[in-house]
Amino acid sequence: MAFIGEIERKSPVAHVLLVYAHEQVQIIKEQAPQIRRGTLDSVHLMRIAVRRLRSVLATYRTLLDAEFVIHLREELKWLGLILGSQRDAEVMGQRIKELIATEPFELTMAPISRWIDEHLESDFHIARLAVLKTLDDKRYLQLLKDLDALLAA
Repeated sequence: MAFIGEIERKSPVAHVLLVYAHEQVQIIKEQAPQIRRGTLDSVHLMRIAVRRLRSVLATYRTLLDAEFVIHLREELKWLGLILGSQRDAEVMGQRIKELIATEPFELTMAPISRWIDEHLESDFHIARLAVLKTLDDKRYLQLLKDLDALLAA
């Protein structure tokens, strides 16, 4: 039998699921301190891991406790939505800044350009505060415990 992290050609499906789930949980845990530091793409990487974990839990739900899977998927959905608000603000801000950069200099100095920057920054900071608050929330900490329980089971 392969150790966790190793998949052999004849590995049982449950083992493949365990290895993949373990990888995604590790990414979630590794990105939390990166998010706190404001590391570029950390929210994006955690959000991807959350989505992948939700997907794999749905795909292989028959191998797991159905009620526990439903609970985990709901909690991961909650986390993904919060992460999504910051990620959306990041992407929108970047796209608009790129569009503004293509405009003539005179237009980018206009009050509307400043208003756009201020509005985008405000949206981003509100979303970031929500993410940071979530990472300290009991619900998030319980989700991590539940994910560990999944891996242990």
